[in-house]
Amino acid sequence: MMPANLTETEFAVEFAHRTLRNYRKYKGDYEITQLVNSLLGVLVVPRETFYEKKPITAKLFSDDLIQELQEDILENAIGDEEMEIDNISEILRHMRNAICHGGILFCGEYPSYTNKPVEIKEIEFTDDYRDSYFKIRISITTLVRLLQEFYDAIEKKYGQSMTKLHND
Repeated sequence: MMPANLTETEFAVEFAHRTLRNYRKYKGDYEITQLVNSLLGVLVVPRETFYEKKPITAKLFSDDLIQELQEDILENAIGDEEMEIDNISEILRHMRNAICHGGILFCGEYPSYTNKPVEIKEIEFTDDYRDSYFKIRISITTLVRLLQEFYDAIEKKYGQSMTKLHND
């Protein structure tokens, strides 16, 4: 059970911790659904709780993950002007918006001549708001790394040790 007397920061860190733990323990047929739910738990809840006051910065992520994410951007524009993103906070903000507003698309391989289900290889996140448009397609492997590194970044940035709360 989640303790009721947590501060906003403690709640968000604890929620992220439980989200990651649930993702790691999950064994079932819907691992991609669990991954998206887990991204919701680490991208949305902490951001809505305290992230605006203390943003997560690039120095908390590995350089190769940041480079992969920048290479995965398909489109980023304001009006007709293409924009560069060199800030992981902006990428995460667009991904958060895409998750919250239904802008996700599962991309996979459709096996021919079989009745096997589609194997999802990537997820496309689209943030389309007013005259701003952002689209990124990220492999499942990279999303799993992002989930772990984002949780680690939350722990580093905000985290006093939360081990006292992990006794459920």
